[in-house]
Amino acid sequence: MTNTLLTLRFNTQAQLDISRITRELTDLQRQVATGYKSNEIAGYGVGASRLLNARGLVEIAESRANSALQLQGRFGVQGSALGQAAGAAFNLSQAIRDAISGDDVNSLNTELTVAFSSALSAFNETWNGQPLFAGERLSGSPVKITSMAELMAAAGPQDIYNEAEREQIIDLGPGARLSMAEKASALSTDLFDQFKALQAMINTWGGTLPDTLSATERQDLQQIAQNLDRARDKLTGAEGQAGQLERRITEERTRLTARSTLLQKEVGDQAAADIGELTIQINTLLVQYEATAKTFSDISNLSLVDYLR
Repeated sequence: MTNTLLTLRFNTQAQLDISRITRELTDLQRQVATGYKSNEIAGYGVGASRLLNARGLVEIAESRANSALQLQGRFGVQGSALGQAAGAAFNLSQAIRDAISGDDVNSLNTELTVAFSSALSAFNETWNGQPLFAGERLSGSPVKITSMAELMAAAGPQDIYNEAEREQIIDLGPGARLSMAEKASALSTDLFDQFKALQAMINTWGGTLPDTLSATERQDLQQIAQNLDRARDKLTGAEGQAGQLERRITEERTRLTARSTLLQKEVGDQAAADIGELTIQINTLLVQYEATAKTFSDISNLSLVDYLR
Protein backbone atom coordinates (compact mmCIF):
# COMPACT_ATOMS: atom_id res chain seq x y z
CA MET A 1 0.00 0.00 0.00
CA THR A 2 2.85 2.29 0.91
CA ASN A 3 4.54 1.62 -2.42
CA THR A 4 1.30 2.35 -4.26
CA LEU A 5 0.97 5.70 -2.51
CA LEU A 6 4.57 6.54 -3.30
CA THR A 7 3.99 5.67 -6.94
CA LEU A 8 0.91 7.88 -7.02
CA ARG A 9 2.83 10.74 -5.50
CA PHE A 10 5.69 10.31 -7.97
CA ASN A 11 3.19 10.21 -10.86
CA THR A 12 1.38 13.31 -9.64
CA GLN A 13 4.60 15.27 -9.11
CA ALA A 14 5.94 14.18 -12.49
CA GLN A 15 2.74 15.31 -14.20
CA LEU A 16 2.93 18.67 -12.42
CA ASP A 17 6.57 19.08 -13.42
CA ILE A 18 5.82 18.22 -17.05
CA SER A 19 2.91 20.69 -17.09
CA ARG A 20 5.09 23.44 -15.57
CA ILE A 21 7.96 22.79 -17.97
CA THR A 22 5.55 22.78 -20.92
CA ARG A 23 4.14 26.18 -19.89
CA GLU A 24 7.60 27.64 -19.42
CA LEU A 25 8.77 26.24 -22.77
CA THR A 26 5.70 27.70 -24.50
CA ASP A 27 6.39 31.14 -23.00
CA LEU A 28 10.09 31.03 -23.87
CA GLN A 29 9.29 29.99 -27.46
CA ARG A 30 6.80 32.86 -27.68
CA GLN A 31 9.51 35.28 -26.55
CA VAL A 32 11.87 33.93 -29.22
CA ALA A 33 9.16 34.24 -31.89
CA THR A 34 7.99 37.77 -30.94
CA GLY A 35 11.23 39.19 -29.60
CA TYR A 36 9.41 40.57 -26.54
CA LYS A 37 9.54 39.45 -22.94
CA SER A 38 5.78 39.74 -22.48
CA ASN A 39 2.65 40.22 -24.57
CA GLU A 40 1.09 42.37 -21.85
CA ILE A 41 2.44 45.48 -20.17
CA ALA A 42 1.69 43.96 -16.75
CA GLY A 43 4.22 41.26 -17.57
CA TYR A 44 7.07 43.74 -17.07
CA GLY A 45 6.35 44.16 -13.38
CA VAL A 46 7.99 47.22 -11.80
CA GLY A 47 9.33 48.30 -15.20
CA ALA A 48 5.83 48.60 -16.66
CA SER A 49 5.36 52.28 -15.81
CA ARG A 50 8.78 53.19 -17.20
CA LEU A 51 8.02 51.27 -20.38
CA LEU A 52 4.62 52.93 -20.78
CA ASN A 53 6.20 56.36 -20.30
CA ALA A 54 8.89 55.65 -22.90
CA ARG A 55 6.34 54.38 -25.41
CA GLY A 56 4.22 57.51 -24.86
CA LEU A 57 7.23 59.73 -25.48
CA VAL A 58 8.01 57.81 -28.67
CA GLU A 59 4.47 58.44 -29.96
CA ILE A 60 4.71 62.15 -29.14
CA ALA A 61 8.11 62.52 -30.81
CA GLU A 62 6.98 60.65 -33.93
CA SER A 63 3.75 62.67 -34.17
CA ARG A 64 5.64 65.96 -33.94
CA ALA A 65 8.26 64.76 -36.42
CA ASN A 66 5.50 63.89 -38.91
CA SER A 67 3.94 67.33 -38.40
CA ALA A 68 7.32 68.93 -39.04
CA LEU A 69 7.71 66.93 -42.24
CA GLN A 70 4.35 68.21 -43.47
CA LEU A 71 5.23 71.80 -42.52
CA GLN A 72 8.36 71.72 -44.65
CA GLY A 73 6.11 71.50 -47.69
CA ARG A 74 3.84 74.27 -46.41
CA PHE A 75 6.65 76.76 -45.91
CA GLY A 76 7.96 76.02 -49.38
CA VAL A 77 4.57 76.90 -50.90
CA GLN A 78 4.28 79.90 -48.58
CA GLY A 79 7.65 81.27 -49.62
CA SER A 80 6.73 80.85 -53.28
CA ALA A 81 3.45 82.75 -52.79
CA LEU A 82 5.18 85.63 -51.04
CA GLY A 83 7.79 85.73 -53.77
CA GLN A 84 4.98 85.96 -56.33
CA ALA A 85 3.40 88.94 -54.50
CA ALA A 86 6.81 90.63 -54.21
CA GLY A 87 7.32 90.06 -57.94
CA ALA A 88 3.98 91.72 -58.69
CA ALA A 89 5.07 94.81 -56.75
CA PHE A 90 8.44 94.91 -58.48
CA ASN A 91 7.02 94.50 -62.00
CA LEU A 92 4.47 97.26 -61.47
CA SER A 93 7.05 99.66 -60.03
CA GLN A 94 9.27 99.01 -63.06
CA ALA A 95 6.33 99.56 -65.43
CA ILE A 96 5.64 102.91 -63.73
CA ARG A 97 9.26 103.98 -64.07
CA ASP A 98 9.25 102.94 -67.73
CA ALA A 99 6.09 105.01 -68.22
CA ILE A 100 7.75 108.03 -66.63
CA SER A 101 10.93 107.56 -68.65
CA GLY A 102 9.08 107.08 -71.92
CA ASP A 103 6.37 109.62 -71.10
CA ASP A 104 3.85 106.94 -72.05
CA VAL A 105 1.24 105.59 -69.64
CA ASN A 106 -0.69 103.47 -72.15
CA SER A 107 0.32 100.17 -70.54
CA LEU A 108 -0.25 101.12 -66.90
CA ASN A 109 -3.87 100.02 -66.70
CA THR A 110 -2.98 96.57 -68.04
CA GLU A 111 0.11 96.32 -65.80
CA LEU A 112 -2.01 97.24 -62.77
CA THR A 113 -4.60 94.58 -63.60
CA VAL A 114 -1.90 91.93 -63.99
CA ALA A 115 -0.18 92.96 -60.75
CA PHE A 116 -3.46 92.90 -58.81
CA SER A 117 -4.40 89.48 -60.18
CA SER A 118 -0.98 88.02 -59.34
CA ALA A 119 -0.98 89.45 -55.81
CA LEU A 120 -4.56 88.33 -55.17
CA SER A 121 -3.67 84.78 -56.22
CA ALA A 122 -0.61 84.83 -53.95
CA PHE A 123 -2.44 86.00 -50.83
CA ASN A 124 -5.22 83.47 -51.40
CA GLU A 125 -2.78 80.60 -51.90
CA THR A 126 -3.66 77.37 -50.08
CA TRP A 127 -1.79 74.36 -48.73
CA ASN A 128 -3.64 71.07 -48.37
CA GLY A 129 -6.86 72.97 -48.94
CA GLN A 130 -6.21 75.50 -46.16
CA PRO A 131 -5.52 79.21 -46.79
CA LEU A 132 -1.96 80.18 -45.89
CA PHE A 133 -2.62 83.75 -44.82
CA ALA A 134 -6.00 83.63 -43.05
CA GLY A 135 -4.63 83.12 -39.53
CA GLU A 136 -6.52 80.53 -37.52
CA ARG A 137 -9.30 80.40 -40.10
CA LEU A 138 -8.90 77.12 -41.97
CA SER A 139 -11.28 77.76 -44.87
CA GLY A 140 -12.26 80.53 -47.24
CA SER A 141 -10.08 83.05 -49.06
CA PRO A 142 -8.50 85.66 -46.75
CA VAL A 143 -8.85 88.32 -49.49
CA LYS A 144 -12.49 88.35 -50.50
CA ILE A 145 -12.42 91.05 -53.16
CA THR A 146 -11.93 89.84 -56.72
CA SER A 147 -11.32 93.01 -58.78
CA MET A 148 -9.79 96.45 -58.69
CA ALA A 149 -13.29 97.88 -58.80
CA GLU A 150 -14.13 96.11 -55.52
CA LEU A 151 -10.84 97.27 -53.99
CA MET A 152 -11.63 100.89 -54.90
CA ALA A 153 -15.15 100.56 -53.50
CA ALA A 154 -14.04 99.04 -50.18
CA ALA A 155 -14.75 101.33 -47.23
CA GLY A 156 -12.27 99.56 -44.97
CA PRO A 157 -10.40 96.32 -44.20
CA GLN A 158 -13.67 94.58 -43.32
CA ASP A 159 -14.69 94.86 -46.98
CA ILE A 160 -11.41 93.40 -48.20
CA TYR A 161 -10.38 90.66 -45.81
CA ASN A 162 -11.93 87.49 -44.39
CA GLU A 163 -9.47 86.24 -41.80
CA ALA A 164 -9.24 85.19 -38.16
CA GLU A 165 -8.28 87.59 -35.39
CA ARG A 166 -5.15 85.66 -34.50
CA GLU A 167 -2.33 84.16 -36.50
CA GLN A 168 -2.13 80.37 -36.73
CA ILE A 169 0.35 78.86 -34.25
CA ILE A 170 2.01 75.46 -34.49
CA ASP A 171 3.41 73.71 -31.40
CA LEU A 172 6.40 71.47 -32.03
CA GLY A 173 7.22 71.05 -28.38
CA PRO A 174 8.85 73.10 -25.59
CA GLY A 175 10.42 76.23 -27.06
CA ALA A 176 9.09 75.45 -30.53
CA ARG A 177 5.83 77.41 -30.81
CA LEU A 178 5.81 79.08 -34.22
CA SER A 179 3.59 81.58 -35.97
CA MET A 180 2.84 80.00 -39.33
CA ALA A 181 2.52 83.28 -41.24
CA GLU A 182 1.38 86.86 -41.00
CA LYS A 183 -2.21 87.40 -42.06
CA ALA A 184 -3.06 88.69 -45.53
CA SER A 185 -4.10 92.08 -44.16
CA ALA A 186 -0.67 92.65 -42.62
CA LEU A 187 1.12 91.52 -45.76
CA SER A 188 -0.97 93.16 -48.46
CA THR A 189 -2.27 96.48 -47.10
CA ASP A 190 0.73 98.55 -48.25
CA LEU A 191 0.65 96.92 -51.67
CA PHE A 192 -3.10 97.37 -52.10
CA ASP A 193 -2.82 101.01 -51.06
CA GLN A 194 -0.46 101.62 -53.98
CA PHE A 195 -2.77 99.74 -56.34
CA LYS A 196 -5.55 102.08 -55.24
CA ALA A 197 -3.37 105.16 -55.64
CA LEU A 198 -2.42 104.20 -59.19
CA GLN A 199 -6.00 103.27 -60.07
CA ALA A 200 -7.15 106.65 -58.76
CA MET A 201 -4.71 108.40 -61.10
CA ILE A 202 -5.86 106.31 -64.05
CA ASN A 203 -9.47 107.12 -63.18
CA THR A 204 -8.73 110.88 -63.27
CA TRP A 205 -7.55 110.46 -66.83
CA GLY A 206 -10.79 108.76 -67.75
CA GLY A 207 -10.71 107.33 -71.24
CA THR A 208 -8.20 109.90 -72.46
CA LEU A 209 -4.63 109.20 -71.45
CA PRO A 210 -2.26 112.19 -71.40
CA ASP A 211 0.16 112.56 -74.29
CA THR A 212 2.70 113.94 -71.86
CA LEU A 213 2.90 113.74 -68.10
CA SER A 214 2.82 116.87 -65.98
CA ALA A 215 5.42 117.41 -63.31
CA THR A 216 2.85 116.64 -60.64
CA GLU A 217 1.84 113.41 -62.37
CA ARG A 218 5.46 112.39 -62.67
CA GLN A 219 6.04 113.10 -59.00
CA ASP A 220 2.91 111.17 -57.97
CA LEU A 221 3.86 108.19 -60.13
CA GLN A 222 7.42 108.24 -58.79
CA GLN A 223 6.05 108.20 -55.23
CA ILE A 224 3.83 105.23 -56.03
CA ALA A 225 6.83 103.37 -57.50
CA GLN A 226 8.88 104.04 -54.38
CA ASN A 227 6.05 102.89 -52.14
CA LEU A 228 5.73 99.74 -54.22
CA ASP A 229 9.43 99.11 -53.63
CA ARG A 230 8.87 99.34 -49.87
CA ALA A 231 5.89 96.98 -50.11
CA ARG A 232 8.04 94.57 -52.14
CA ASP A 233 10.83 94.75 -49.51
CA LYS A 234 8.33 93.80 -46.81
CA LEU A 235 7.09 90.84 -48.83
CA THR A 236 10.63 89.76 -49.64
CA GLY A 237 11.42 89.87 -45.93
CA ALA A 238 8.40 87.67 -45.21
CA GLU A 239 9.55 85.30 -47.95
CA GLY A 240 12.96 85.07 -46.30
CA GLN A 241 11.33 84.42 -42.94
CA ALA A 242 9.35 81.56 -44.47
CA GLY A 243 12.65 80.11 -45.67
CA GLN A 244 14.12 80.44 -42.18
CA LEU A 245 11.10 78.72 -40.69
CA GLU A 246 11.46 75.92 -43.22
CA ARG A 247 15.08 75.43 -42.17
CA ARG A 248 14.12 75.54 -38.49
CA ILE A 249 11.39 72.98 -39.10
CA THR A 250 13.94 70.76 -40.85
CA GLU A 251 16.28 71.01 -37.86
CA GLU A 252 13.42 70.35 -35.44
CA ARG A 253 12.34 67.28 -37.42
CA THR A 254 15.91 65.97 -37.33
CA ARG A 255 16.00 66.47 -33.56
CA LEU A 256 12.63 64.80 -33.04
CA THR A 257 13.58 61.87 -35.25
CA ALA A 258 16.78 61.37 -33.28
CA ARG A 259 14.83 61.55 -30.01
CA SER A 260 12.34 59.00 -31.30
CA THR A 261 15.20 56.66 -32.25
CA LEU A 262 16.76 56.92 -28.78
CA LEU A 263 13.42 56.34 -27.08
CA GLN A 264 12.69 53.36 -29.30
CA LYS A 265 16.06 51.91 -28.30
CA GLU A 266 15.15 52.43 -24.64
CA VAL A 267 11.81 50.69 -25.21
CA GLY A 268 13.59 47.88 -27.01
CA ASP A 269 16.14 47.49 -24.22
CA GLN A 270 13.34 47.20 -21.67
CA ALA A 271 10.93 45.07 -23.68
CA ALA A 272 13.14 42.97 -25.92
CA ALA A 273 13.86 39.38 -25.05
CA ASP A 274 17.48 38.15 -24.77
CA ILE A 275 17.56 35.43 -27.44
CA GLY A 276 20.86 33.99 -26.23
CA GLU A 277 19.60 33.65 -22.66
CA LEU A 278 16.29 32.24 -23.90
CA THR A 279 18.13 29.54 -25.88
CA ILE A 280 20.01 28.43 -22.76
CA GLN A 281 16.78 28.33 -20.74
CA ILE A 282 14.97 26.36 -23.43
CA ASN A 283 17.77 23.78 -23.65
CA THR A 284 17.82 23.45 -19.86
CA LEU A 285 14.06 22.93 -19.73
CA LEU A 286 14.21 20.37 -22.53
CA VAL A 287 16.74 18.36 -20.53
CA GLN A 288 14.48 18.61 -17.49
CA TYR A 289 11.48 17.63 -19.57
CA GLU A 290 13.18 14.55 -20.98
CA ALA A 291 14.38 13.45 -17.54
CA THR A 292 10.98 13.99 -15.94
CA ALA A 293 9.16 12.28 -18.79
CA LYS A 294 11.49 9.27 -18.54
CA THR A 295 11.00 9.05 -14.78
CA PHE A 296 7.23 9.30 -15.21
CA SER A 297 7.32 6.58 -17.87
CA ASP A 298 9.47 4.29 -15.75
CA ILE A 299 7.25 4.67 -12.69
CA SER A 300 4.08 4.19 -14.73
CA ASN A 301 5.36 0.88 -16.08
CA LEU A 302 6.09 -0.55 -12.64
CA SER A 303 3.64 -3.12 -11.32
CA LEU A 304 3.02 -4.56 -7.85
CA VAL A 305 5.06 -7.58 -8.87
CA ASP A 306 8.06 -5.30 -9.36
CA TYR A 307 7.78 -4.13 -5.78
CA LEU A 308 7.42 -7.69 -4.41
CA ARG A 309 10.53 -9.08 -6.10
